[in-house]
Amino acid sequence: MKTERDAFASLVRIITPRDHNRTELRRKLQQRKFSTQEIDEAFEKAERLKFLPDELDVAKRFAAELARKKGTTPQIARMKMQQRGFSSSEITPAVQAAFETWNAKEAAQNFLAGEKNADRAARKLKRRGFASDVIIWAVAQIRSQD
Repeated sequence: MKTERDAFASLVRIITPRDHNRTELRRKLQQRKFSTQEIDEAFEKAERLKFLPDELDVAKRFAAELARKKGTTPQIARMKMQQRGFSSSEITPAVQAAFETWNAKEAAQNFLAGEKNADRAARKLKRRGFASDVIIWAVAQIRSQD
């Protein structure tokens, strides 16, 4: 049987390479077959020692990382953050901060660089969560180049 000490050591190894939110950490420890009690004790110790970063800070860093990726929209960022287990109270301010200066038309134009087919462009933008007015604008841009 694994001990709280083993769970804590695993927790430290998991958080060392990159930030994880608490939901991710719990899931990873559960996958390693630690009991709920062992996981709770490891979290208590990590919090006491201030090993765990603030959840909102982790959310903001993750949202900023997503915002730097080509084709990522605020909607896609929200979805990816939900998949990682962030709460809506962390997602909303993190995405707002990361996409504060984001320009949807400029992002669509960059995402579609070199695209000549207006219908395919519209589908791509829709899948990425771009607003319909931006899709209409981008399609018009492509059609005007013909």
